Parts: sequence; structure tokens; C-alpha cells
Amino acid sequence: MGADVDLHTQVEMFYARHMQLLGDEDFEGWARTFTEDATFGGSSHSEPLRGRAAIADGGRRGQQVLTDKGLVHRRWLGMVTVDPRQDGSLAVRSYGVVVQTERDGGSVPVRPAVFEDLLVPSQDGWLISQRVISRDDQP
Repeated sequence: MGADVDLHTQVEMFYARHMQLLGDEDFEGWARTFTEDATFGGSSHSEPLRGRAAIADGGRRGQQVLTDKGLVHRRWLGMVTVDPRQDGSLAVRSYGVVVQTERDGGSVPVRPAVFEDLLVPSQDGWLISQRVISRDDQP
């Protein structure tokens, strides 16, 4: 059980850093938590984003929309399950929610979703090679 707990802790720490990079608007740093050829897709994407550059650009464009509307988003991931695979990768599933704050108003939870990631080992820890987000408010 100790190895499982250690692995789960590593994954939780990875996601804490990953989401804080996005919240800090460090889109290049956030994109470096994905593999060079990663895919990022889901129910709100007509086609998945492919590669770090596209993922960073998608984050940047999304932030600009929020800034233009006077909104701040903070993202939370929890209820994380980690399933090691034979090839050394990890199938990770978690629940996520965005807390939306109006610059001069209150905060509300929006966009509850399920995150399904494939993490692969790297020299510095873990990287996301595939992400699929299934939002509860979209088919």
C-alpha cells in the first residue's frame, strides 16, 4: 500500500502545480506539463488540440475571453484515481470544477467535469500525453 500512496501523492502534487501554472497565466509553463505531441479534447472541443504550442495558445485565448468579460477562473481537481498500466503510464480520472468570480462580484461554481488523463513518466516526473474532459453541461 505504501507505494500506491506515494504514487498518488506524486500525482496530486503534479496536478496542484499544473493547475496553479494555469491560474497564474503561465501558459508556456502549463503547456510544458503536457508531452510535445499531447492531445487535449473533450465535449467542448470540436477537434482536440494537438501539441504543446496549440495547448498553450488555447489557454491564452481562453484567458483573454475571461479578461475581456472581467472574470477570474480558479480550477479545482479532486477525487483522483490513479491506475498504473503495464507500460509505466498512469490512467488518471478526476472530477473538476471551475470557480468563476466576477471582478466586482461573487463567486460561483461552473463547468463541473470529469477529467481523464494519460500520464507518462518523464525525466522530471509526469507529463500528460492525452486529456479528455467531459463537461456535465454538454453532451
